Amino acid sequence: MLYLPLTARADSLSVQPGFISLRAYVESGQVPMNRNVVFNLELSWTGDMSRYQITDIPQPILTNLLMEGSGSTNRLETVDGQLRSTKMISYKLRPVEEGMAFIDGLEVNYIDTQTRSAEKLQSQRVMVEILEPVSEGGAVVSSLIY
Repeated sequence: MLYLPLTARADSLSVQPGFISLRAYVESGQVPMNRNVVFNLELSWTGDMSRYQITDIPQPILTNLLMEGSGSTNRLETVDGQLRSTKMISYKLRPVEEGMAFIDGLEVNYIDTQTRSAEKLQSQRVMVEILEPVSEGGAVVSSLIY
């Protein structure tokens, strides 16, 4: 897994109350031409889910990839006795041709609902190597005769 952690005011490995972190990564740094690339943006912070309001997440600018779809999830969990909130945005991307593919850095805007201040986080560019297609392996076509 290839990922680049980025933060607004704290180290993403030790998020403290009042701090939000952004992690942008692909599930695999090398993907066959006939498979999809999954790109994730993960925002996390210690505290309630309502602490931060994400106001703008732009579509990623892609090189040698096409957008197939996207989705998001929210997760609350207890870590070391503290509530941890995570918002994950996932993009399903299709390779265009073999070689290097790029997902340009994104700027995520948010509002701290306690201080009412508007802030932004920025991710770095992510690279993926597109490899030759792999065999689908043993696909059997069955037919029904009526």
